[in-house]
Amino acid sequence: MISNKEKENDKALELDNADFVVTQENYEKFLVALDESPESIPALEKIFSVEKYQRQRFLEGLGEDFKALKKNAQAWQEELEERGSLE
Repeated sequence: MISNKEKENDKALELDNADFVVTQENYEKFLVALDESPESIPALEKIFSVEKYQRQRFLEGLGEDFKALKKNAQAWQEELEERGSLE
């Protein structure tokens, strides 16, 4: 069964027995995948969990890259100058 849950002012849906929360958009994608795929609900939940994990790792990597950039004064100054030229 599906229950509604508020998360950071964005309506989210959580699947019972699932270890992930999906946005309304991703939930709709999940339903389409369920309709189009021969996979079972648990199999699709695992696929969506893997995708969430991959996104999380990607964002963590970006965070680490950003920290490294800020530690390098010259590179950080160049970044700020580049950002300023975009405004």
